[in-house]
Amino acid sequence: VGSIPPNFLGPFNYSDFQMLAADNIGVLHHTDFWTAIDSFAYWTDTTTGFDVQFCDGGSVIWNWGNFNVSAQATSIFQLPSESCYERCPGLLDARDIYASLSQL
Repeated sequence: VGSIPPNFLGPFNYSDFQMLAADNIGVLHHTDFWTAIDSFAYWTDTTTGFDVQFCDGGSVIWNWGNFNVSAQATSIFQLPSESCYERCPGLLDARDIYASLSQL
């Protein structure tokens, strides 16, 4: 999981309202408050513009923390061995699942 894409706030409306909001470790930030349809809301730090909180439709509030915005080493995406390119025994694919469900 990474930071929100730059154009994410496009459908949001800046409310011209500032408030305190806590990040994922409880640090309070002075934030700009953004709203969108269906009770979606977003809080960004007034000084840095960093993401602080997100409310997805009025039901869950997600608290963000400090993101380390830097390139990741491509080596972290390398598979440990050639055997990882083969299907692991015991894992079901969509055909197996469909066949199992059709027998119910």
